[in-house]
Amino acid sequence: NPMAQPARRLAVALHLVVRQRQRTPSAMLCLALHQLGRMYLNAGRYARAQEVLDEVLQLYPRFSLTLREPQGPQWSLIDRGQVARLQGEADLAVACFDESIRLFTASPFPNFAIFSLQFRGEVRCEENDLNAALVDFRRGLRLAREDPDLWDAEMFKCLAGIAEVAYRCGAAAVAGNLYAKAAVMEAK
Repeated sequence: NPMAQPARRLAVALHLVVRQRQRTPSAMLCLALHQLGRMYLNAGRYARAQEVLDEVLQLYPRFSLTLREPQGPQWSLIDRGQVARLQGEADLAVACFDESIRLFTASPFPNFAIFSLQFRGEVRCEENDLNAALVDFRRGLRLAREDPDLWDAEMFKCLAGIAEVAYRCGAAAVAGNLYAKAAVMEAK
């Protein structure tokens, strides 16, 4: 696999940066830990991802990474929420997404809350909390409409989420129409 070698090198580099944490903790360490946690998440190594993401979430307050920057704890909370979701911990996942939404809303990047809203909506849908899921997907859709060029893919995901809620509520025709609109949007 040609992609495996660069990914392996990146993982080694990130491990080296993380090893330095005892000697030189910094905001860059937070970013490296976040990326390492994301790599573990993507590799399906959820226990290790949980460990790394929990560590970075404890470190963020110690350094100068602020909500004014596009990267920070709100992104690590999204990944931590995904880990919790995949481990069957819906309440923890929702709590992580709640906090991420709060942080994005307080930042200069409030529209980025769309990512947390989508994931929280998916968890709520999986937990059969369909009204709350619908609220999340609709709120995400409103955020996506504010900047359609930037958020086309996110608009598609929100529409697909609303379609899933409709389907689960027994409105198959409505769900089919929404899925069709989402597919057309995705194809553009």
